[in-house]
Amino acid sequence: PNIVVIVIESLRGDVLGRRINGRAVAPNLEALAREGVSAPACSHVGFTTHSLKSIFTGELLPRDDRHSLFPLLRKAGYRIGVFSGQPETFGNISGATGMRANADVFFDANILKDERADRFAAEGSLHVDGTRLLNAFDGHFSRAADWNKPVFLYINLQTPHFPYWHEGMQNFIEPNPLRRSEIVPEMRDRLVRTYMNAVAWSDFHVGQFVARLRKLGVLDNTIILVTGDHGESLFDNGFLGHGHHISPAQNQTTFVLNRPIRIDADAIGLSAYTRIIAAAVAGEEQVRLRGPVLMHIGELDAPARIGSVQRGQWSVYDIENDLWNTGGPNRPGSALSPAERARRDRLIALWSQRRWESRIRKQR
Repeated sequence: PNIVVIVIESLRGDVLGRRINGRAVAPNLEALAREGVSAPACSHVGFTTHSLKSIFTGELLPRDDRHSLFPLLRKAGYRIGVFSGQPETFGNISGATGMRANADVFFDANILKDERADRFAAEGSLHVDGTRLLNAFDGHFSRAADWNKPVFLYINLQTPHFPYWHEGMQNFIEPNPLRRSEIVPEMRDRLVRTYMNAVAWSDFHVGQFVARLRKLGVLDNTIILVTGDHGESLFDNGFLGHGHHISPAQNQTTFVLNRPIRIDADAIGLSAYTRIIAAAVAGEEQVRLRGPVLMHIGELDAPARIGSVQRGQWSVYDIENDLWNTGGPNRPGSALSPAERARRDRLIALWSQRRWESRIRKQR
C-alpha cells in the first residue's frame, strides 16, 4: 500500500469532536477516524525536532537514520515525496531521518522560502502555507503514472504554530482571529477560537490531499496517518506554547489512522508510530503497546523533569526540586505516601531504562 504521514504542527489532543458555534473544527480528520481509528498520543519531549525524529525512526533519540522509514521504504521500492511547510534542516531533522537523502521529490520551507506565509525568514520561524504545498504536490503526484510504484509521502502543515494566523487563511471558525500583538491571557477565549481556526485551515488541506488521492483512484490502497508533533498550551495553567512543562495540553496530541486496526495500548507515544504503520502495511488487525509512555524536559541523560502517562494517568517528577505531581498541586518527596513513592520510583526506573536503551543503541 501507499503510505501518507501528515504532521500538523502543535495539534492539541482535544480537536476531534470539537464544535464551535455548531461547526466542526476538524471534519476531515473525523471522517478519516470513522474509517479507521483515533486516539490520544503523546510527544516524548514536546518539541518539533525530537518529535519528528521519533515519528520516523521509532526511537527517542536516534543516532542515525538506520531505522528511519525514509531509507527503509526506499529500499523496499517506494517513491518518496516530502512536502513540508517548515525547514527540515531545523534541528537536523532531515539528517537524522535520512529524509532529504532518500526523497525523490523534496519541498520544504527552505526551498519555498520566497513563498513563505509571513515576513519571518529565520529558520525556526519559516512557514509555508498548505496551499503552496498542494501546488507542489500537484506538480509531481497528480498523474496516475506517478503512482505506478508504491508511494510514501510526508506532509507537514504548519498553520497551528504560534501566532496561529497569517494572510491568506480562510476563517472557518473565528471571523476575527487575533493578531500576534493581541495574544494575551485576557483574550484566551478568542485565542482558543483563533487557534482552532488554524487547525480548521490545516484540516481543510488534509481534505484537499485526500480528495486528490480519491480522484487519482489510489485512496483505497493508501494508509493515511495524521498526527501532531506535540500539543499546545493556550494559557492553560497560565502558559502559552509547548515544550516547557509536561502536561496534557503541551504533550498530548491527536492520532488518526484510516485503517480499522485495533490498538491495544496503555498509552501511545510518537515512537510507536513506525510499529503501527508496519502493522497496517502487513494488514494486521491488532497492535499491542504495553507500558507507559515516557516524557522528559531537557536532554534524556540529564532532564529537569520526567513524566509518564499510562491508561490516562499522568505522573510528573521535578527532579531538580524533588516535587511530585499527578494532576493536583506539587508535593515534595518527603510528603509522599509509600504508594506515591513507589509510583515515583517506577517512573524513575522507566526513565533509567529508556536512557540505558538509548546508550546501547548509540554504541552499536
